[in-house]
Amino acid sequence: MAVRFTRVDLTAYPVDAGRRGQLHQGFCQSGPLDLYAFSLANLLCGQQGATAIEFIGGLGVEFTAPAVVSVTGPAAEITLDNQLHQSWQSIQVNAGQQLIVAPARIGSKHYLAIQGGFEFPRVVGSASMVKREQLGGLHNDGKPLKAGDEVVVASVASAQKLPDALPAQLIPDYQPDARVGLVPGYQHDWLSPLQWQRLLNSEYTITPPV
Repeated sequence: MAVRFTRVDLTAYPVDAGRRGQLHQGFCQSGPLDLYAFSLANLLCGQQGATAIEFIGGLGVEFTAPAVVSVTGPAAEITLDNQLHQSWQSIQVNAGQQLIVAPARIGSKHYLAIQGGFEFPRVVGSASMVKREQLGGLHNDGKPLKAGDEVVVASVASAQKLPDALPAQLIPDYQPDARVGLVPGYQHDWLSPLQWQRLLNSEYTITPPV
């Protein structure tokens, strides 16, 4: 089967576990930015590590055959033929139906997984797209998906028992205020005790890259 992308607001591209252990050949690790959300999206489709779509902004997908999909990441409005669905759960779709994910108000990266996984060209064992290296993507040129693109989905050998939804305690809190850990590096003694206190007790704002 194949799916057709009917809407790509900002960007959407394939990710899998990435090209680990290939730095000596000049390949960055790549893979999903939010590994947890990527992994759980696949779990909800009964699989591990299958190629999924990492996207920012709205996304629309039309299906040519029945499928099981999931969307993970920050809370977003998800509709299947105008019927509301929740993220972090398995969603059954039928042929001809269209899934729409509206842009999130908090956070940015979302993941769309499908049972069987999306099929993209693989480079050094990975389908993850890297724009800078011009690797991956539908035509293996490092370009993201666009509206009108069709992507093949790998066939599923047999039906599997899937979790309908995840327990609430397994869903991350994507609120904008968060505490992050800090691991002192080899230059940690360059800071005085007072400077360390300021560093650890100040508030910071992360801005998007220009």
